[in-house]
Amino acid sequence: MCQRSFMIYFKTFTICAAFFSLGLSISCLGPTLPTLAINLNTTVSSLSYVLPSRGIGYMIGSLVSGLLYELVDNSVVLCASLLVTAAGNVAVPFLNYAVVVGAVFSTIGFSMGVLDTGGNVFILDLWKKESPPYMQLVHFMFGLGATITPLFAEPFIKSTTRNSSQSTIMYNQSVTEVEDDESFPQVAWPYLICAIFTFCIASLFIYIYVDSKRKSTSTNGQGKDPEDEENTIEQEGKKFRFVMLLFLFLLFFVYVGMEVAFGTYLYIFATTCENPMDKKNATLLNTAFWAALALGRLLAIFISMKLSAKVMMIINLLMTVIASVAFLFYPSYAVSSQYILWIVTVVYGLGIASIFPTGISWGDEYITINGKAASVLVVGGSVGEMFVPLLVGSIIEMNPMNMMYVNIGCSGAMIVLFVIINVIAHTKGKRRKLKKTTDKEENMHELLPTS
Repeated sequence: MCQRSFMIYFKTFTICAAFFSLGLSISCLGPTLPTLAINLNTTVSSLSYVLPSRGIGYMIGSLVSGLLYELVDNSVVLCASLLVTAAGNVAVPFLNYAVVVGAVFSTIGFSMGVLDTGGNVFILDLWKKESPPYMQLVHFMFGLGATITPLFAEPFIKSTTRNSSQSTIMYNQSVTEVEDDESFPQVAWPYLICAIFTFCIASLFIYIYVDSKRKSTSTNGQGKDPEDEENTIEQEGKKFRFVMLLFLFLLFFVYVGMEVAFGTYLYIFATTCENPMDKKNATLLNTAFWAALALGRLLAIFISMKLSAKVMMIINLLMTVIASVAFLFYPSYAVSSQYILWIVTVVYGLGIASIFPTGISWGDEYITINGKAASVLVVGGSVGEMFVPLLVGSIIEMNPMNMMYVNIGCSGAMIVLFVIINVIAHTKGKRRKLKKTTDKEENMHELLPTS
């Protein structure tokens, strides 16, 4: 029992560390992109295509992962995805061609998509109905990793300036190197730090795999019964699963898209809207949003121990909608009470913080979230991450408030999707109760005398 308990917590620690490394790697690109552009003698705008390249790889990795986890042990797949991510991080700062950089980032995105999908399934399989707080912990670790990367990357980033003036860098302007060239690019260090940590975590999954094989041998292969999960899926019904996954896909499409769009363009909104902020305050406002997001995920770990996933979703969505409505009235308090924008931004960050992990836990109450199902949800988020920010970016220059109009539209869409999913879910009820009902009927049937 003690050994089993140790391995459960060891596996939980390992997947949390894996998501921490995922956060490190994902956020490493942002602060280092201008320096990579300098090293390649190109502009930031010319190199910006690596973001959609990584996004496409992420989406493909999420799609393929559902099949991989059906064929290969999940520990092996997670280990391989971490190793590919580590190798890509090592290679990026030493590449000499922009096209190759894009291809490598696409490969890194593929491995990240596999890790993201598999990690969520890993936690659900490990803790089952007790998974909500651990799911929140995993996603908090991702946010923590994403927050830390800029801190250790900053000393290795080259100073840049615009050719035309002394103002701040614009992405459509070429950058000029301020520091001398070096044989070993300094920007390699943050990537190497990410790679070394990621490689160490990959080795832990090797230990988990070896331990699982040893236990499988000692118990003559009697482990998780695949038929038990398959029977649960059959009881749910193909039509019910399809409809639930479709609307969950749309929910994650909207959620991830609005989160990424808001985090990406909040700085531009704050510096171009009515009574615009200066660089320092706009940057602090953006930091406040991400800090609230991380804090919300931390608080969700403990809240999920007391509240159901459904109640948490309701609270999250209400906070998000209230904040989104408050953003619409920004012009009315921009001059006299601009501090309200700070309060609303923090409330918004806290509101949307745990929707992704809570949504997975909530969905798992009604349908089995196996590898294929998880890949559908992650792909939904990946597609939203590409399309919603693209929409906001194309209209925010016309009017900064357009960002808030899109945001309230997404918030309203999430409310509608949540209600629809809830109605559909109650047509079947929670799957574990459905399983108990079926088992009870089978037991009664066995007790009946046969003629």
